[in-house]
Amino acid sequence: MHYFKCFIVFSFIVLVACSSSAEEEGIATIEQLDEFETKEVMNRLGLGPVFEFDVTYHQPEQSEFELWLEVYKDGKLLNSKKESLMVSGRMLHDSFGWAIIESGQGNVTIKFYEQRNEEEGGAYTTKLKNHFEEGYPTASGYLFQGTKDLEAGKEYALAFYRQGAQKNQLKTGYDSVEDMIDESALIYLLKFQVNKIEENE
Repeated sequence: MHYFKCFIVFSFIVLVACSSSAEEEGIATIEQLDEFETKEVMNRLGLGPVFEFDVTYHQPEQSEFELWLEVYKDGKLLNSKKESLMVSGRMLHDSFGWAIIESGQGNVTIKFYEQRNEEEGGAYTTKLKNHFEEGYPTASGYLFQGTKDLEAGKEYALAFYRQGAQKNQLKTGYDSVEDMIDESALIYLLKFQVNKIEENE
C-alpha cells in the first residue's frame, strides 16, 4: 500500500511538472536566423536589410498567426494594425522573411516571403511611401536573440529598420522598443502574434 501511494504521488508530480513545462513553453517558438541565402543576395545587390525566422507551432491545428508592419514617424504611429496587416492564417511555413528595398522613387518596397523544406513558398509585396530623409543614418536589426517562446494572443516585435533624428549621429543601446520609437525620426517594426483557435471556431 505504501508503494502504491508513493507511485500515485510521484505520478502526480510528473504530471504537474509536464503541465507547467508546457505552459512555460508557450504556443509557439521562434528563432532568428543570422546567415541565410536571401541575405547574401540582398547584400550583394545592396537592396536593403532582410530578416529571416524559423517558427515552430506546438499545436499547429489549434494555432493561427498574424504578421504585420508598424510605421512610426517622430514617435507617432502612421498606420493601424488593420491597415498594415500583411498576412495571417492558420499556419505559417517553416521559415519566413521580411525584406526592405529602397527604390529611390518615393516608395519603399516591403516584401514578405515564406519558405518550406528549403523550397520557396508564398511571397507578398507592398509599397509604402518613402518617409526616409537623405543624409540621415539608418540602422536595422533583430529585437531578440536566439530563440523565443511565444505566448498565445501576445504581440511581439521581431525586427526593426530605423532612421535617426540627427545627421551623422545614430544612438544605439535603447532600454526598450518604446524608447527607440520615441527617439527615431522613422522606424519600421515587424510584429508577430500567434492566437489559439477555440474549438467552436
